[in-house]
Amino acid sequence: MSRATTKRYQQQRNSSSSKGTTQTQTQSVMGGPQLLTIPPTSSAAFEALLHEMHLTSIIEEAAGRSLVLDLDNSDANMPRYMKRIGDLSERERKESLFQAYVDDVWISSPIDAIAKRITSGGYHIEPVEQDKGDEAHEATLKEFFKFRDNHWDFLQFLRSIIIDLLIYGECFVEIVRQGKVPQTLSKIDCITMTTDISPRGKILGYIQQIRPTDDPILFSPNDIMRFWLPSPKSSMQPFSPIEKVINSVYADKHMVQWLQTFFRKGAKHPYAVMTPGDVSAGSRFVKFFQENYSGEKNAHIPLVLPEDAKIHEFAKGSVDVDFQQGRIMARTEKLAGLGVPPAVVGIIETGNIGGGTGESQDKAFQYNTTDPYKQLVLEKINYTIVENKATGFGFADYVVGCRYADYKSDADASKVQETLIHNGLATPNE
Repeated sequence: MSRATTKRYQQQRNSSSSKGTTQTQTQSVMGGPQLLTIPPTSSAAFEALLHEMHLTSIIEEAAGRSLVLDLDNSDANMPRYMKRIGDLSERERKESLFQAYVDDVWISSPIDAIAKRITSGGYHIEPVEQDKGDEAHEATLKEFFKFRDNHWDFLQFLRSIIIDLLIYGECFVEIVRQGKVPQTLSKIDCITMTTDISPRGKILGYIQQIRPTDDPILFSPNDIMRFWLPSPKSSMQPFSPIEKVINSVYADKHMVQWLQTFFRKGAKHPYAVMTPGDVSAGSRFVKFFQENYSGEKNAHIPLVLPEDAKIHEFAKGSVDVDFQQGRIMARTEKLAGLGVPPAVVGIIETGNIGGGTGESQDKAFQYNTTDPYKQLVLEKINYTIVENKATGFGFADYVVGCRYADYKSDADASKVQETLIHNGLATPNE
């Protein structure tokens, strides 16, 4: 129940006369039981107050039904930004996701393609209803989104939000205000940020820890605009698309490391050498072979064997045969997990039945991947900055949006223009 309701209840209880009392148990906002002393006789006003208390408790309970993952119970008294989920702290989790983005081109390329496609045609301020917007509102928003900064512009800002969202599953933006009016938006490095969430799923604030030895910086909920992809297990926790394909990332990483070691030490020869003598003689031959016939510096040197040594050739093993196909399968899984068709990242699959044309893949990419992410980001910006009077400007007649670049060929573009002119919808000079 709310504190105001509890206070009114205490005043009502103190002003009521009673000969005896009855104790009943209710549930507080934090989930702990409270014992309330209720007079046996009550007026109609007192019964109405009890009804209000019951409704308030139900509403607050329903509003907080988002599951917040229980962290390690041994860390109960530890600040949330220092707690661990499983084997990794929250910061370590983000560091590992960033490393996957840096190390794996089939993770970074799809993510970059999504961010670039969403912002490929620039941004615009448009009225909600044509020719019905207040010009003063439009001028205010255009001035705000110009980002008068030597280091940032709004398109770069949008791309960085989308990239963070796809790497970490969340992104944080500080709203800098003068009084109650927003002045600018400042992106915060996601790795340094933690969301402080109550056990009932309510955001209490945000914590920034720039370095492990620095004191934490605290932000109130209204100072930060948080974008996140809700986890299916805990809706207030972020879930990165990379986490869906993490097994493919690790498998591909191990295959690459195996290849690097393979060529660093010299490619494995497709034969075995049988030498006469005991084990010590064989060891001496191995050392001689490594010095004279292995590694880059000894490539293509003719093999010369000592007397009585014999070569036994053998076929490739199953690991060598399927290695390339394994990496292709890992690539396919990553692209599927991130929702990016092969053609978007430059993979041309000739003769692939069911692969579709480049145009069909581009349409699927727009409808299934870029549009949902674009709507998620712009909806949050429009509500928090443009529409909401408490956190933004309170303008209901304009929105900020993004355009896609026109990828039509010159012939197709000319045909469309010719059709518009023929139907009287455009002039040759337009």
